[in-house]
Amino acid sequence: MLHGGPTKRTGGAKDMTFTIFMRKSILFGLALVVLQVSCHYHAQNHSPRFVSEPATMDIPVRHGPLLESELLTASRAWAYFDRTLFPETGLPQGAVGSDTVTMWDIGSYLAALVAAKRVGVLDEVTFDRRMTSVIYWLNTMQLNDYGLPNKFYNARTGEMIRGDGQPGQAGFSALDIGRLLIWLRIIRNEFITHATPVDKAVLRFNFRHVLDSDGLIHGASPVSDGTMTLYREGRLGMRQYAATGFGLWGFNVDKSMEMDHVSAVTILGQWLPFDNRPKGNPVQLGAVTTRTGMLAGLEFGFVDFRNDASAPLSSSMRELADAIYLVQEARFSQQGKLTARDPHVMDRSPYYLIDSLYAQGVPFASLDGSGNPIPEAAVVSTKAAYTLWALYDSPFTDALINALAPIYDQYGGWFAGIYEEDGTVNRAISLDCNAIILEALAFKATGILYHPVERTGFWEKTLENENFEELGLPPVIYQKEFQPLLEQDKARPTP
Repeated sequence: MLHGGPTKRTGGAKDMTFTIFMRKSILFGLALVVLQVSCHYHAQNHSPRFVSEPATMDIPVRHGPLLESELLTASRAWAYFDRTLFPETGLPQGAVGSDTVTMWDIGSYLAALVAAKRVGVLDEVTFDRRMTSVIYWLNTMQLNDYGLPNKFYNARTGEMIRGDGQPGQAGFSALDIGRLLIWLRIIRNEFITHATPVDKAVLRFNFRHVLDSDGLIHGASPVSDGTMTLYREGRLGMRQYAATGFGLWGFNVDKSMEMDHVSAVTILGQWLPFDNRPKGNPVQLGAVTTRTGMLAGLEFGFVDFRNDASAPLSSSMRELADAIYLVQEARFSQQGKLTARDPHVMDRSPYYLIDSLYAQGVPFASLDGSGNPIPEAAVVSTKAAYTLWALYDSPFTDALINALAPIYDQYGGWFAGIYEEDGTVNRAISLDCNAIILEALAFKATGILYHPVERTGFWEKTLENENFEELGLPPVIYQKEFQPLLEQDKARPTP
């Protein structure tokens, strides 16, 4: 069992041991008890409720009506989106003071809209107006030369921008597009008024370069000579999560769903899987963070809904999430350090940090985007804490939320967290943080966030009657005849 292994040891950092074992085919289920994840359907107040239960340890998820304090938390999170919205585009800022947004951010905004409506802090009229506005933008936004959403956009103008904020193209991210596709599918399934515009938005995309014939996802980034380079994108946990988004729309992503390139390390007596590939070029650090395993829990209950076939996702995703929880809980119980680690924005240089449980051979590493260590900038992440709180009802997650309870901005939104070193507040406020807080609260109130629906709509009818091979779209939703193909030299080195 993933949380087994060496007996816990008490003591400080000197007692931390790291036993790395390489396994050529460690699918997590090998040499482990194969544990099935159950997803139950319940009726509550005549509304559907999906509940995922832990499979590898005896810690329940949180579920039930939100308390008054939790509704207040949701209202404060939603206030971010009232505070930062640009009416001319229908898009919010990616962070207070930053007009840059990614497709990951747009997916998070869609998540915030749905979650806020489900918990009752967003009325239906405002929901429909906001949703109509952002989906209209998705139907009219500029696409890059690949026929895909650009990596960055200006939320104020809606235009494509480079990483430096200037107009231009910056490639694309399959991870970001995958999150967008997940939430477009959730909206398409649940809100029939918006289903056709959502279908039309996805039909604009050209999938030829983001997926290959093996079902691996690819990204594109600029290189020094100004051209773009395609590369295989995604590391353990995040690749599987993003690929699910493509799979929900009918693409074959089986290869991306495989748990490969995995080793394990023992930290504070707990066994933690990690991606053993080098960071590559473009840089992919493969850091193990809270989101690495938890988003699949909040949104899918660790159940694989691709092709509308509700089958248990490989138990490894459940076990990965449990391992991420247990390592952070062990650091709290053994060393007294509140721990909730995730990528986050900062209120000081370098303004973005990847707080990990393990990265580049170092436990609890805090790295900038290039992999440079900045240990003094480590943060107890607000969004990570709420994700852990929703999926694990325990004294540890209670302690996290109690510590973070005061750190909201009176003008709207929750701060990114508190610095581990001195307990001061990281006063950066981001779209993603407040969206994931809303997701966590909606999970408690209504269960897992994806609801499978079998419905023939504009997407299916269009693909049945027209040939979209040039765009790499399947002729029918269940991928009968062909898979998008990159060029014949697609077997690029895996970065």
